[in-house]
This record gives sequence, C-alpha cells and structure tokens, in this order.
Amino acid sequence: MSLPKPNPYVIKRIDLVVGDTTGIPLSGSSGIANKPHKELQENIEYLDSRIDSISGSSDTHSNSNPATHAAGSIRKKHLDGSADNTSLGDLVNGGNADVLHTHTATPAPASVVAIRDIYRNLIIKNNSTYPDFRMDISFDECILQNTTGASLRLSSQSYLLNISISGLDGLDTGAEAISTWYYIWIISNGTTHGSLFSTSSTSPVMPTGYTYKALVGAIYNNASSNFIRIYQKDEKVGTTETQILVNGQSITPVALSLTTIIPTTAKKINGSLYVKSNTIWLNICYLYAYYLSNLIDVVNYRVYGSYGQEGGSSSFSILNINQEIYYSVNVQLPRLEVWVSGWTY
Repeated sequence: MSLPKPNPYVIKRIDLVVGDTTGIPLSGSSGIANKPHKELQENIEYLDSRIDSISGSSDTHSNSNPATHAAGSIRKKHLDGSADNTSLGDLVNGGNADVLHTHTATPAPASVVAIRDIYRNLIIKNNSTYPDFRMDISFDECILQNTTGASLRLSSQSYLLNISISGLDGLDTGAEAISTWYYIWIISNGTTHGSLFSTSSTSPVMPTGYTYKALVGAIYNNASSNFIRIYQKDEKVGTTETQILVNGQSITPVALSLTTIIPTTAKKINGSLYVKSNTIWLNICYLYAYYLSNLIDVVNYRVYGSYGQEGGSSSFSILNINQEIYYSVNVQLPRLEVWVSGWTY
C-alpha cells in the first residue's frame, strides 16, 4: 500500500540573528528555511519503497508482543487488530513508522458436496447393431458419489453396455433374466470408469475396487429376452408407443398397470389419450395418479360429440406412482383409448 509522500518542505529551520528574541526570521539571515532537506527526502523514499514491498507480500510476519518495537523497525498494523515488526535497517535515524495494512484474510472455502446423478447431454439408446442386448451411453458431464458422499465428476465419456458379459460395462451379478427392469449405472474406481447393468436401483453389486456410482437410466428386458427400444436425452425418455387402454367406459376409477412399460424410477408418465363419443352430451374422461385412496395429479379431457362422431385426442404427462395410472369417464357412452410413449426422470 503506497502512502502519500510527505512534502520535504515541511521541515523548516529558523536561524535567529544574535540578540533577537522575537522568533521572526530577519531578511538576510543565515538560515536555510524552506530549503528541501536532501537526507530526509532520501529516507522517505526508501521507507515508502519498503512499505510497498511489505504490503504486496503475504502475511508471514508475526509478533507475540505487538506493543514492543525495536528502533529502526516498521510496525505493520492489520485490520484485525494484530501487528508485527519488520526490520528495515536504519530508517530515519532509527525511528518507527506505523502502517495500516489493508489485507483481508481470505476465508477457507466451504465444503461442498455435489448432488449425485446429475448429468449434462446424457444420451442412452439401443445399440444400432445389437439393439436387443447392448446400449450406447455418452455424456458431457456426470456426477458420481462413493459411500462416504465424496463426489467425482466425469466428463466427455462414452460406453458400450452389454448385458451378455459380467462386471464392468456388463451385468453386475447373476445371469440375464427375462421380463426384468435393468437399471443403468455409471461407475468408477477413481481412475477407470465404465457402466453397469443391475436389477437394483439403489445398490448395484460393484466390481472390486469400484466405489463411485451414479444412476442414469433403465431398460426393460422383455419376455423374449430383448430390450425394449428407447432413446433418452438427459431426463426425458421416448419409447415405442404402447396402447394400455381400449374403449375404456368405466365411471369408477380403474388402474392401468405399467410395470413392463415404465420403470419405478420414472417421475412422470408421458403419453396421449383419444376419446370416441356416441352422445351429443359433454363427455369427460379422466386420468390420474392414485395414492392412499386419493386422486393425485388429475388430467381431464372434455369433448362434445354426437352419435357416431369421433371425439379428439390430447397428450398428457402425469405422476408415476407405483407404475400405474387410473382412468374413468363421466358416463358410460364415451370410449377412451390411452397410449404411453415414454417417461421423465
């Protein structure tokens, strides 16, 4: 920190004529009043340069007794009230100088734990050559965690996940099973990274030495031991459209099972509904999640129709609770059809 340079002219000397008691300099006196003091100026410049050097350096000086200062030292004061001594040699005939040091200590960074299963530009899709048992995975970034909660960030990765092999980039344990959901994990030992299939959405069987993991997706292995077709982009998944209701006419809630279509980890079910009407009255069809005997997240579709007239269609996105949704209609005459085309994590 540079201090303003003192004006060397402030040091004045008044020589008095012998016998004068007024203290007023007389014209023609032998004094040197208002003349720059060369030695003082040099000392000031030296002191200023040393202050700049100390202020620009890190705080490595300490003094257990800041009140004690040896002659020929500079006393550096911190904003927190502490002080230290730094010898500057012969300063202004051994005088002391006080300097306010404006350094503010940088606090230690807070410990931050990244949330697991966060990713960017994640793509999961059936392998184009072997779509029935291999999946292609790629992402720009993904956050993994180990059992202690320590995080690991991976970037620019791609894997070929094969259910016909065991261990890294394959099945975690056991043999391939039909009619089963397999959850897709990204795993790492801190140096080597890869992917893993597991029937568990919480605790996959990890290869030896692998502790970091992140859950990124799921795939259903159907009764023919073939994967269903999906394309996942980040948290949204598209799949082959499947009709789950034909000519629905129940006026009381009826459950529609999605256990082979939607994984347990999906947050939303995405699809479309279609209403056929045989009445001129207002027809209302309902889709909703059902929890503890309560209707949750209701989607309703209203259409006016006439005899034999087709009604209309609409898309929907509804909460996934226990891999099922419910439907009902306001009268028995409408006929409701429902398709599911994907899910959202």
